[in-house]
Amino acid sequence: MKDTGIGISEEALSQLFKPFTQVNTTALRKYGGTGLGLSICKKLVEMMDGKLWVESKEAEGSVFNFSLPLQIASSDGIDEAPVISNEVYQYHPLNILLAEDNKMNQLIAGKTFKKIGYDIDIADNGKIALEMLEKKAYDLVFMDIQMPEMDGLEAARHIMEKYKDSAPPIIAMTANVLSEDEQECKLAGMKDFVSKPFTIERLEKVILKWGGQIEKVLDRVDHDRE
Repeated sequence: MKDTGIGISEEALSQLFKPFTQVNTTALRKYGGTGLGLSICKKLVEMMDGKLWVESKEAEGSVFNFSLPLQIASSDGIDEAPVISNEVYQYHPLNILLAEDNKMNQLIAGKTFKKIGYDIDIADNGKIALEMLEKKAYDLVFMDIQMPEMDGLEAARHIMEKYKDSAPPIIAMTANVLSEDEQECKLAGMKDFVSKPFTIERLEKVILKWGGQIEKVLDRVDHDRE
C-alpha cells in the first residue's frame, strides 16, 4: 500500500508497529483510533510466517509492504484442504456471537475464528447483540467493551439480568488490559477476558475452556423446561 501523506520520521518508524502507539498526536485527535491496527496486521502476517515492513520519508509519504510464503496451486487441480481436528467439537458445535463495532476488527476476528473452525455472527454494538440473542440461541458471546449505542459492560449486565443461569458465557474482548478493567468485566457478569491484539492460541484456549460448560448449561435449561 502506498500513500502520499505526511510521511513518518525515521525515529517514529521504530515505534510504528508497537501496540497503542500513534506517531502523530494531531492525527489521533482528528481521526481517533487505539494504535492497534498495524500491530494486529503485523501479528497476522507473522502468524502466516510472513514479513511486514514500511518505507517512509517525511512530507513525501509511505509505502507498506508484506510478503507471505504462499505456494502456487498445481495446474492439475487444487488439493483438498486438510480437515481441521478440533477438540471443541467434542463438546458442541458452538454458535458464537461477537459484539464489535470496528469493521477491521470484525474482519480480523471473523478470519481468526474461521481458522479455528467457526463461522461467527457479528453485532455492531451491544444493543444489536441483545436483539440477536432474542432471535437465536448462542453458546458463547465475545463482547467488546467500548461500543456506540450500548457498550459491552451494559450489554453484559442486561444479558445476565434477563437470562440469569441460562445466560451464555460472555467473554470480554478488549484493548483495556488493566486489572481494574478485568475486574469491572467480571462484575458485569463476564466469565473471561481476551485482550487485543489476541492470538489464535489464546482464543482457542478460551473456547475450549468455556465450550466445556455448554453441555452443562443445555442440560440445566432442558431440565428447567421439563
